[in-house]
Amino acid sequence: MIRTRLAEAFPTDGFLARRAEEGSSAGSSIRLTAQTIFCGASIAYTIAGEPVIGLIHLPCVSRLYSAARAGGAWCNGMPMHASRVGDPAQATIAVGISRRTSPDLSLPVVEMALRTGSALRCMGSCVVALAMVAQGSVDAYYEAHVQPWDAWPAF
Repeated sequence: MIRTRLAEAFPTDGFLARRAEEGSSAGSSIRLTAQTIFCGASIAYTIAGEPVIGLIHLPCVSRLYSAARAGGAWCNGMPMHASRVGDPAQATIAVGISRRTSPDLSLPVVEMALRTGSALRCMGSCVVALAMVAQGSVDAYYEAHVQPWDAWPAF
């Protein structure tokens, strides 16, 4: 529905469409994971590969994040900003762990964060973790394998 509506509104623009990370099943274009409330949808408008507008919707917590280049960022229409915590001992870091990459890529970062006193959280969703960084509820996010389109909406 989103792609159809955007194509109607912007018929000359192209799309890089990514379906649900969980994949699809016969008869359905999207399969939802019922075991977690940490899910979201993200859309970015880019020009020449640079994000201009980003939207993240987290339906289970009724949050809509939006950002515009040089125009600020909002959560449900209220201005927001990323954390200003600079000391790793005071930081909370969201970590993405994927079966698509070797644990060897994440272990050094996790060990360093723990040894410096950081708190770690594994949200299970890149889009949720990036929204939390954007609103300042976590201080940083690390994942060994993130595609540009995963991060564009949270620029």
